Amino acid sequence: MLFLLDEHLSPEVARICPPSTAVALRDWRGGAMLGNTDGRLLEEAARERLVLVTFDLATIPALLQEMAASGRGHSGVVLISSRSFAQNDHAAIASSLQALLASIAKDDWTNRVVFLQKKTPAQKSSAPPEEP
Repeated sequence: MLFLLDEHLSPEVARICPPSTAVALRDWRGGAMLGNTDGRLLEEAARERLVLVTFDLATIPALLQEMAASGRGHSGVVLISSRSFAQNDHAAIASSLQALLASIAKDDWTNRVVFLQKKTPAQKSSAPPEEP
């Protein structure tokens, strides 16, 4: 699975993520998709089985509903709320994307939509919790 980071996300997030897990829209296809409609972006991402990651809560959810109603699918969307993450908190976003990837990477992402959750302190360590 590969994350496609929408225009609202800095390419720095992709650089922080492990290799071959995320690509910034500015770098994908040489930036040719910059400025395209959200519908076109979702269609093109689906062709390459890319999961779109976006802060765009204003238009993407409504667009996804329209797509579902018309029988059009997508290859997955990760929504990020500005209430949970600052756009410039690149490390937290990258870390949380990595945690999401580790937990459900093998799942089918077709038409799946999730909100990105902040990685909790318990998720930071892979060691089992200590007994009292």
